[in-house]
Amino acid sequence: MNKQTEACEAAKTLFEDHGDEIYRYVRFALGNCNDTEDIVQDIFLKALCSWSKFEHRSTSRTWLWSITRNHLKDVIRKKAREKNHLLIGTERLPDVAVHDPTIHLELEDSLRLLTLPQRQVFTLRVIMDRTNIEAAQILGWTPLRVRVTLHRALKKLEGLLINDC
Repeated sequence: MNKQTEACEAAKTLFEDHGDEIYRYVRFALGNCNDTEDIVQDIFLKALCSWSKFEHRSTSRTWLWSITRNHLKDVIRKKAREKNHLLIGTERLPDVAVHDPTIHLELEDSLRLLTLPQRQVFTLRVIMDRTNIEAAQILGWTPLRVRVTLHRALKKLEGLLINDC
C-alpha cells in the first residue's frame, strides 16, 4: 500500500471513529459556531496531509485531538483579530441572545460565557464523558488542572443558570 492510500485510509478510519466527538467538541468549544462543519473538515484535512509526519509515539486519537486543539486555537485567534478589526472606529453592538425555553439552548448560551479552557474541559468531561486523565491527555494538561478548571466552570455555569431563572 502506498503512502497516499495509507493516509487516506487512516483519515477515513479517524473520521469514522472520532468524527462525531470532534464535531461536538468544536461546536461547544466555539459556542455553536456556524462554521463548525468547515472547521471539522479542516481538522481532518490537516490530519490527512500530515499523516506521513505522525510518528506513532501516541495513539492516533491523541494525535488527532492535538491537531484539533491547535486548529481551534488558530481559529479563535483569527476570529478575535477579525472582530477587533471590525470594531475599530465603531461602537460595539450588543450580542443578540437566543431566547428559547429549552434547557439545551440555555446551556449553550451559558457555555459561551465560559473561558475557552473552561468550555474545553466542560465539553470533554461532562458532554463527552471523558475521564480527567483522558481530558488531560487531549488538552496537554495535568489531571489536577482539568479538575480545577472543571470545578470553576461548573461554579460559573451554576451562577449563570441560577440567575436566568
